[in-house]
Amino acid sequence: MVILPQPGICVVKPDKIEERTTKAGIIVAKTEAKRGRFEETQMGKIIAIRYSFEQMKEISDEIMLKVGDTIVYGEWSGWEMDLEDTRYRFLEIKDVRAKLIREKND
Repeated sequence: MVILPQPGICVVKPDKIEERTTKAGIIVAKTEAKRGRFEETQMGKIIAIRYSFEQMKEISDEIMLKVGDTIVYGEWSGWEMDLEDTRYRFLEIKDVRAKLIREKND
């Protein structure tokens, strides 16, 4: 299946919520995180993106988002949908808070 978003929208595959241990040694189960009792991940990988013509004129190549980029988005941004057993989040491009860039170690 190919997802072609409307102009100004990006489709993100959110990072999975993992079971983790807090600094105090408390194990936070995935189910607790999903219920909103603990922070869910607000990061994911872009799998589809489509800029509007206005956005293409205003944005520089350095900060342009592309498929495969890992991003951080707002907690209540966009909407989620399950397609073919995979959860996706549809976001307006303006709701992307940051693009994560890994530094190259020489």
